[in-house]
Amino acid sequence: MRFVRLSLRSILLTCLTATVGSMVPAFQAAQAHPLADLVANGAPTKPDQGPSASPFMPQDKTPLQPPAQSMPPALPFTPDDKNGPPLADQQDEPGQNGPGKPGQDQNQSDKGLNDDNDQGKKKNDQQQSAPVERLEDRSSTLALAGKPADELLTQLKRERQPEAAKAIAAAIMADWSDSGSPTVNLLMQWADKAIKDKKNAAAFDFLDQAVVLKPDYANGWGRRASLHYEMGNYRKAMSDLNHVLALEPRHFGALEMLGNILGETGSDAKALETWQRYLDIYPADRAAQKTVTDLSEKLAGART
Repeated sequence: MRFVRLSLRSILLTCLTATVGSMVPAFQAAQAHPLADLVANGAPTKPDQGPSASPFMPQDKTPLQPPAQSMPPALPFTPDDKNGPPLADQQDEPGQNGPGKPGQDQNQSDKGLNDDNDQGKKKNDQQQSAPVERLEDRSSTLALAGKPADELLTQLKRERQPEAAKAIAAAIMADWSDSGSPTVNLLMQWADKAIKDKKNAAAFDFLDQAVVLKPDYANGWGRRASLHYEMGNYRKAMSDLNHVLALEPRHFGALEMLGNILGETGSDAKALETWQRYLDIYPADRAAQKTVTDLSEKLAGART
């Protein structure tokens, strides 16, 4: 019985020694690491994210509370709103805009629009004030184009309005310009181009061929007479003009040129007679009327 008691004591001592021996390393580890108790309570030893603790933190363990501040007023639109604030919130009241603000830009834009409108009105006024061809004049010109020369000459003799008479005279000259021969018409075109290019020799060649191919074409003789007159060859010009008047005595263009040549060469009496014939065909020509008056006065003064 005594032996059993000794054995039990030995076993208890052995267990107690083993328990104490196992606790010593843990106690030493706790002494070496003061944060071991935090680990045992489940607190992390180092934060995974965020800034490190400031050295100016207070020593008590009471966490800092943010100072009480009033909340800023709510924005009129959320930052996620891509359309921005309403248009009414962006505009300032009139008279409260500084330089470069939307109100001032709007005023400048309105001023520019007003200036453009003023310029447009001025341009329209100028266009309206410009002389505009009357529709009746244009329609009358088109109506004259289809009439024969004999009918137009009768109408020209009766016309007393200068502008209307000028339109009739142009229609007559257009009718006379057609020779009836495509070849002669082409030669006349070449002659006109040569005259514009100041190639008078070539122009004479074309005109000579035209009068040879169609000797009864009055304008062929008249165009060559005009070129002679421009070059100062009055004798040759008068010769060709006599051919024109022999073919068409009412050719007022030939009479006008002949009257100018006679007046420039001092044949005032013959010039007056020629201009009187001209006015008998084209009485509404004011310039011819003045020429007749001047020549009559000149001849009357010479007689006295």
